[in-house]
Amino acid sequence: MNKLIFCIVCLISLASCSGYREGVTVAEPVSYLAFGGNTTGAIVKIDEGISFALSDGRVKTTESNTGEKDKYLANTHYKVTPGKHRIQVVKNGEVVIDRELLIGDGITREIIIP
Repeated sequence: MNKLIFCIVCLISLASCSGYREGVTVAEPVSYLAFGGNTTGAIVKIDEGISFALSDGRVKTTESNTGEKDKYLANTHYKVTPGKHRIQVVKNGEVVIDRELLIGDGITREIIIP
């Protein structure tokens, strides 16, 4: 009888160990801003922090919180955390867009520059 109980306990403990590595992986929340329209010569500022110039489908960082300058990104999509952001776009020294956007997780919001 003791051997039977011991075998049952061993089987239960082995069965419970098989799911040890299983679990739910949660991706980090991320959203994107996409810039379209006449992007040539446009300077974008997000949340009074980082600013960058848009030109010919490439994004050139002009200033960042980390001190990096003149870094080119692949396209006109900019990764942001989900939430509320203030977006300003300046062309030829004039503010052409000044908006506050609420962006959900996994969402891409497009901003058309005049």
